[in-house]
This record gives sequence, C-alpha cells and structure tokens, in this order.
Amino acid sequence: MSEDSKTGYLVAYGAGGIWAYIYARSKDEIAQKYPKLKIADQAPRWMSEETFGMIASTNAFDIDAEPPEWLTAVMNEEA
Repeated sequence: MSEDSKTGYLVAYGAGGIWAYIYARSKDEIAQKYPKLKIADQAPRWMSEETFGMIASTNAFDIDAEPPEWLTAVMNEEA
C-alpha cells in the first residue's frame, strides 16, 4: 500500500449516536486526529447494509479534508 492509499473506516461518536465513514491511511491516524471517535472493526449487528450504505454515501469524508461541522463541534467540546 502506498503512503497515500486510504481505506474507509466506520466510526462513531458517543453511544453510537453519530456514525460516519472516514477515509484514512490507518486507524491510528484517525485515533490521533479525532480521539473522541470510536473506530468500529465492523458494522454493528443492528446496522443494515442499507444503513451502512447511507452512512458511507452521506456522512463520509477524507481525513485530510475539512471535517464536517458536527465533528468540529465535538472536538471543541470540553471533556
């Protein structure tokens, strides 16, 4: 895999309230940049293929791009 190759990762914030799909070089890259997100090893059992597809198509972004507004707000929250 080249240094710029990216893979999509399913992530969640909180108790699974907000789901997103981030294209990144590794899970570690996501964890370092967005430590408040949980990275899923796989989609949860309750998540249908349709729901997963909707997340991957409507709430997806590249780690090198400007994050969505909700993620900026989450990262700016006090612990």
